[in-house]
Amino acid sequence: MSAKTDSASGRCGTSADADATATSSVISTLRQQLRHQEVLEHPAVSSELRKLEEELTARLITAGRAPGRHRVPAATQKSGTVIDGTPWLVSVE
Repeated sequence: MSAKTDSASGRCGTSADADATATSSVISTLRQQLRHQEVLEHPAVSSELRKLEEELTARLITAGRAPGRHRVPAATQKSGTVIDGTPWLVSVE
């Protein structure tokens, strides 16, 4: 079996697939951990989630894909109600 090269990353397809599988698993675990409100509201967790959101937004925009229409602009976010099951995007109350 030969590995295909991913033109976007320059990596072999099997390596990219393995990375995607591992990343998907980590994200799934994170989502489960964030179901606990006390964890979600912890300052260290909130800070890291904001950093992750900023990085993802920058990468998606760089890739030519703006965040989906259900996303709340960063300027209007603060701690509060979780939107769309995504813990780092919250509505202003």
